[in-house]
Amino acid sequence: MLSSVFLSGRLGKSLSSHVRNVEIDRVMPGCGGKFVVDVFPVYCPLSSASLFFTAKEGSLIILKGRLEKDKEFGALIVDEIDEIFPTAGEGR
Repeated sequence: MLSSVFLSGRLGKSLSSHVRNVEIDRVMPGCGGKFVVDVFPVYCPLSSASLFFTAKEGSLIILKGRLEKDKEFGALIVDEIDEIFPTAGEGR
């Protein structure tokens, strides 16, 4: 069974040639605006020259994908469509 996922977060470290972490802030209830960062591995089938892999860490990403199980990463989000907003100083 596959599940759809919609998320917005920041690009993190590259884990392999097609997998990169995405960091998502989660607000803690009742803690006065404090948050924790959840990190999810995201698989992108595009080439390593794509913006998903070349944008700097911290760049904003909004994506739609699906959940899959992976032997190496456990739960994995497969990127189906995304929009990336590079940090200042990066071209598109």
